[in-house]
Amino acid sequence: MVTPAKLREVMKQKVHPSHMGTERYLRPVRECLFWPDMSAEMKQLVESCETCRKYDTAQPKETLKSTEMPKRTWERIAIDLLYYKGKEILITLDYFWELDRLANSTATTVITITKTGTLDLSKL
Repeated sequence: MVTPAKLREVMKQKVHPSHMGTERYLRPVRECLFWPDMSAEMKQLVESCETCRKYDTAQPKETLKSTEMPKRTWERIAIDLLYYKGKEILITLDYFWELDRLANSTATTVITITKTGTLDLSKL
């Protein structure tokens, strides 16, 4: 809906009280309101709000860090559990990934599977 010029200031104040930061604030607003330069005006409102500035700087964006490729297999791994179609599966990640069907998710089972086997996805 295109918002008339007379209602824009009122609408900005009505949707602003959440103090959720620029993007989290703008996303739902864009779904129901529109006027030329609305995004710029909304960003300016957030930037001039003391509460928004306080919480926005508390969680700065993290810079993207590239990871060096391991020189050999299993040099760097991650393991997690997944429940798929009622079955417990162990995911092992080593810049390649592997899925294993689990009878249960006890430490003994996870350790045993980690040492021995892989899962044929066609059997799921």
